[in-house]
Amino acid sequence: MLTRMMNDILLQIGFILFTVFMFLLMYNIPQKAFTKIRLSLRNPADFQAKRHFIQGAQLLAQARSAKDPSAASSLATSAADEADRAIALDPKDAAAHILKSLTLEFQGFKTSANSVRLKNDNAVAFCLLGECYETEGKTEEARKAYEDAVRVEPRYTAAREALVRLGS
Repeated sequence: MLTRMMNDILLQIGFILFTVFMFLLMYNIPQKAFTKIRLSLRNPADFQAKRHFIQGAQLLAQARSAKDPSAASSLATSAADEADRAIALDPKDAAAHILKSLTLEFQGFKTSANSVRLKNDNAVAFCLLGECYETEGKTEEARKAYEDAVRVEPRYTAAREALVRLGS
C-alpha cells in the first residue's frame, strides 16, 4: 500500500514537472534566459559599438529623408559622430567604417569619404562594399570590390558567388 502511494506521488510529481517544462518551452523562456546570459557575457564594448552603429545608421536614414537641408546636415553630422564612436570602440568592424564613409559622402566630403578606407586585407569589408555597389546598380564597382575580396581571401565563397552572379 505504501509503495503504491509512493508511485502515485512520484507520478504526480512527474506530471507537474512535465507540465512546467512544456509551459516554459511554449513561451520560449529558456531561450530568453540563455539570450540574457549570453549578452551579459559578451564584451560590453562590442555591444556599445553596435549600439552606436545602429543609432548612426538611423540618423543617416533620417538625414536622407529630411526635406530641410539644414536638418539633413545636422542629422548627417550626428550620424558621423555615432560612426566615430563605434569605430573608437571596435576599429575592426567594417560596418562602422562604411557608415562613416556614407555619412561623409552624404555631406559632400567625397575626398574624406575616400580617405576612410579600410585596411586592404579585409575580405569581408570588400564584399560588403561590393554589396553596396551592387544595390546601387554600380556593377563595375561591385565587380572590382568582389575581385579585391577574392584577391585578399581566395577561398571567400560569398565574393566568388557574387562574381559568378555578376557574370565575371
